[in-house]
Amino acid sequence: MITYLYVKDFRNISEIEIEPSKKINLIQGGNGQGKSSLLQAIKYVFTDELDDKISEYVRWGKDKFIINNW
Repeated sequence: MITYLYVKDFRNISEIEIEPSKKINLIQGGNGQGKSSLLQAIKYVFTDELDDKISEYVRWGKDKFIINNW
């Protein structure tokens, strides 16, 4: 279970910090707002795998992304 998630410079997410509820969590937003990016970051936390090269996931103009959880 993720009790905290920090994502920076991952795809179109500049920076987000989340402390999810132990019950139900809802991710909503318009097109291009980062919903799928957030789900891919969560997938990366659990599997340590990405579908493409790491460089494809780094936010445009940045050198690396950061994903921390506990």
